[in-house]
This record gives sequence, structure tokens and C-alpha cells, in this order.
Amino acid sequence: MNKPNEAIVPTPPWRFSPSVAIGTLCLIAYITVFYGIAQASGIDYGEWFANANNAIYSALIPLVAGSLLLIAFLVLARWNVVWRDPVRLPTNRLHATLMTLFVGTILLRLVFIQWGDVPVDLLLVVIAVGIGVGFAEEMALRGVFLRGMRASGRSEGMAVLWTTIAFGLLHIPNIFLGTGALGIIQLLLAALTGFVLYLFRRRFAWIVPAMIAHGIWDISVFLSNKYLSPAINLITLALTLTIQLLALIALVQFVRSEREPVNTGATD
Repeated sequence: MNKPNEAIVPTPPWRFSPSVAIGTLCLIAYITVFYGIAQASGIDYGEWFANANNAIYSALIPLVAGSLLLIAFLVLARWNVVWRDPVRLPTNRLHATLMTLFVGTILLRLVFIQWGDVPVDLLLVVIAVGIGVGFAEEMALRGVFLRGMRASGRSEGMAVLWTTIAFGLLHIPNIFLGTGALGIIQLLLAALTGFVLYLFRRRFAWIVPAMIAHGIWDISVFLSNKYLSPAINLITLALTLTIQLLALIALVQFVRSEREPVNTGATD
């Protein structure tokens, strides 16, 4: 029994403390599993979604394997503040604009995709891949990795900056899978898109909205390459570049202003 006025130290919920090192190792393990299986498929990156069979072997199977790895880690580690934040963190008008443009670009693609031309088997696999990407990449980056970066009293600005950079670097293997020099541009675009996805988590204090936004975005991108008219593709490209520019401005402002750590509810 505790003595009067004796401080009660909360028992941490995790089996081992969150840290940058563990978060990074988990992310590296996910990348290794996903891209190892994707490369073993022998399918060029540009052909991943040419048909249902390609999508299964180059994307869906690697995502299932990577997701199982992440689920195993979540069960083992029992880190807190991975799925939810203790409170809803504040967002501003620029953040709201970014999320609105992001959703609007998705809807524009989905409305004008030539659905009648999409093979049913490919559509089903693409939807499954979108679900897998939404879960796996969000949990790996804005779940586990972000939780690791939030350890030791690190400011939210720096935690999010490193998470944003890591999301860009996650796409480096695509350069060797077939994107070539264009993959370098993809790294920057992916990183800034990752910041927008963080805003979905921040706005709702829950990672699931970010997973949904990420998954539907990728579904629309996968299908737009072949089943969207050049004119609409050009419009969505302009919207995407606008999102990237605003995201860069918002990220700089965020890092400068968010100098306090997020309260994770337990001592790291």
C-alpha cells in the first residue's frame, strides 16, 4: 500500500520503451520485407498495375507480408499513442486547405476514371492494395516511427520532420525497381505528401483517417495512369503540385512553431 503523499509512478504499457532506434529498425524491417518480395517478383515498377496478376505479386503479397510484420511488432511492443493521440492536436487554415485539396484531387480522379474499362479482377486487387498501403505505410511511418521519434521529449516539429523525411526515403528502392531518375522527384513528392497525411492523423487524433486518405489516394493514382483522360490527369497534376508547394510552406511553419513534445501519457 502506498504511503500518504507518496507519488504513484504509472506503469508503462509497453514491453520495451519507445525509441528512435527501435522505430527505425522496425521501419527498415518493413522496407526490407516489402521491397525484397516485390523485387523477387521480377516485375518492373512501371508494370506493377498492368494487370491483376502483376499487382498481386509485385504489390499485394509484399504488403500482406509487411502488414503481418507490423502487426507482430504492435502485439509484441504494446507501444501507446500509436493508434491515437491523447488529445486532438490543433490545426490551422493552411492545414485544412491542404486536406481539402487532397480529398478534392482524389474525388476528381475517382469521378472521371473510365470505370467501364477497368477489368474487374484488376479493380479488386487495386482496392486490396490500397487498403494494404493505407494500413502498412501509415502504421510504419505515422504510427510506429512517429512514436519512436516522439520519445525522449523530442519536439513534435522535429518528430514530424524526421517522419516526413523517412517517408520520402521509403521510396528510394523504386529507383532501382524501374523509376530511374524520376524516382528522385518521387522522393520529394512522397515526403511532402506524407506531411499532409500526418495532418489527417493530427486533425482527428487517430491514425485511421490517415490510412483511409492514403489508401484511396493510391487507388486513384494506380488507376489514373491508364484509365483517366490526359486532360483530367493534367488538372490533377496541377492540383498535386499545388498541394506539394503548400505542404512545403506548411511544413516549414510547423517545424518552427511546434517546439513542444506531445504528451504520450507516460514517461519515456
